[in-house]
Formats: sequence, structure tokens, C-alpha cells
Amino acid sequence: MNLCKCGCGKEIIQKYSWYLPKYLYGHHNIGRTKETDEGRKNQADWMKNNVLYVRSFITNEGRKKQAEKQRKFMKDGGGSYASSFVTKEARKIGMRKKSLKVKGRTAENYEYIRKTAEKNRKRSKENDPYLKRKSISMKNGEAAWMNSFITNPSRPQTSIYENVKFLFPDKTVIINYPYLNFSLDIVILEHKVAIEYDGSYWHQDKEKDLKRQQELEEDGWKFIKYIDKTPSSEKLKEDILKLIDF
Repeated sequence: MNLCKCGCGKEIIQKYSWYLPKYLYGHHNIGRTKETDEGRKNQADWMKNNVLYVRSFITNEGRKKQAEKQRKFMKDGGGSYASSFVTKEARKIGMRKKSLKVKGRTAENYEYIRKTAEKNRKRSKENDPYLKRKSISMKNGEAAWMNSFITNPSRPQTSIYENVKFLFPDKTVIINYPYLNFSLDIVILEHKVAIEYDGSYWHQDKEKDLKRQQELEEDGWKFIKYIDKTPSSEKLKEDILKLIDF
């Protein structure tokens, strides 16, 4: 049995017939100090006398030159040369191995996924400080702030928005309007009318949606909701006129 020379007592497995390492990977420095190891002592003594000499090679100018050299190499075809060693076939094999490794993993047959799923099921705002902080932050406006970056609203939402703008050109019509800690799909600002398109798949929590709507209605907002169906221009105009006071 070949044991690691660091004294950890672990066995070294010989991977190659022509080479037997003395240490396990990362163990060659364990326990080596200036006091116990002559090599380390000699190295420390040499560094004391030559530290300025060593540091003279580590300069910003030197780094810049090295980076410029690397950029020139890559620009002059070095990038293509380096990537030429990785063939399309090798990439395919690598991707295939990865997909086979992941394929079929579920909480039932893969220990890590099962443990993670169990851990996440136990997490709640009451027992997890992060979720508690996140919930407070979202209620204090982070949700609306995050929604303000949405640049690709759904097609039905965009269609309704364009229709409202066409029907009421003299009104201020805004899409994804942030208000309090919420984001409203489409609003006619002067009249505090909110028009929302809800896909049933994404809005299965009816109680949560109702609570949100009631909170906004208490603040003076009037709602028009369409679920899984885009209204015609006539229907849209009729519904809006019922809520707008001219």
C-alpha cells in the first residue's frame, strides 16, 4: 500500500504505471513550514534577500504588455488556432455525455435533487430570513421596479394597449405602469382605469389577485379584466366608457 508522505494516512492510487506520486493532490504542502522543512527555509531566506527583484517583474506595464501580446495573438488567428483542437465531433460527444448525465434525473431517483426539493419545501417567510427580507422588499416597491424593465409584454397586452391608444388618443395611456408595489398592465392615467389581461395559466392564485385588486380599488383604481381572450375594439371601448366620467 502506498501512503501519502504528508502523514494523513490516505492511500495513493497509482493512475499510471510509469509514475507513482509521493503525495495526494494538494497534500504536498501540508505540515511544511520554515521550521520543519529545509526547502521551505531556503526559499524563505532567498525571498528575504530578493523580494524587490521578484516584485520588479510584476508591474502594471508588464501586465499591459502581456495583455497586448495576448490580444494580438488572438486577433492574428490565435483564437482559431486554439479552437481548431476542439473538433465538432468532440463538442458533440461532450454535449451528448452531459445530456445523458442529466437525462432522467428526478427527485425520486437522484439524491441531490430530492434533498434540495425537501429543503425548499420547508422554506417559508416565517423560518427563512432571506425569504422574509425578499418579501418585504418586493412589497416595498421592488416588484414594480423589476416589472418596469419588461420590454417585451405579451402580444394580447400589446394589442389591447395599441387599441386603447387608438380609441382615446387624447388620454395618457401607459403600459406596465408601476404603482405602489404593483405593476398594472395598461392604465388610463387621468381616470385611474386599469385594464388587465390575465392568462389563466399564470394567474391560478385567484385569492392573491383579488387581494391585490381590492388594495388598488381602495386607492381609487377601477379595473377591467380580460381572461384568456382579447376583446374587440367595440367591446373595449364600451367597457372603458362605463368607467370614465367625461
